[in-house]
Amino acid sequence: MSAIPHQDHIVLGGLPSPGLAVVRGAGQPRSWDIQQGYGLTGATIIFKGCGLSKFYVDIFAWTEAHFTAWDVWAKAVLMPPAPVRNPASLSIQHPVLNSPPLSITQVVVGDPGQWEQNDEGGLWVRTLDLLEYRKPRPVLVKPFEGPPGSPVNVPPPVDPELLQIQTNAAQIAKLAGGG
Repeated sequence: MSAIPHQDHIVLGGLPSPGLAVVRGAGQPRSWDIQQGYGLTGATIIFKGCGLSKFYVDIFAWTEAHFTAWDVWAKAVLMPPAPVRNPASLSIQHPVLNSPPLSITQVVVGDPGQWEQNDEGGLWVRTLDLLEYRKPRPVLVKPFEGPPGSPVNVPPPVDPELLQIQTNAAQIAKLAGGG
């Protein structure tokens, strides 16, 4: 693993955040459909896709310049969207978010939070609640059972009866066509 480049701010909607930005809680939630039969032990699981990451960005401010820049930045990127069916997402840039496996590049603001005093010396923090935006795309995968102790998945075993039927059908077709 290579080192993650240092960046002390996020770039939201093309505008760098003021002060210091700390990203936390981002992930790649995965959705599984667990189908367990009546009277059976074990279950079949079907991968239904990756969910959307909900994460937080703490913005720390401690100078008058940070708060002045915040007012401009917040008006540009944190205002509630217009009441339309599909509001626009915002681009986000930060090495932790943009690199695999997260690859988060678009977000919507869930809650811009409020300023809270972090210590008694003038350090303030505001926590942004962000939700990843990603266009839906089809994915439905039933995993194969892998060999014990192996991280590699293999196809399920072939049904011997089905294999015999296919072999017989191929022989019949060959005899019928070859005369």
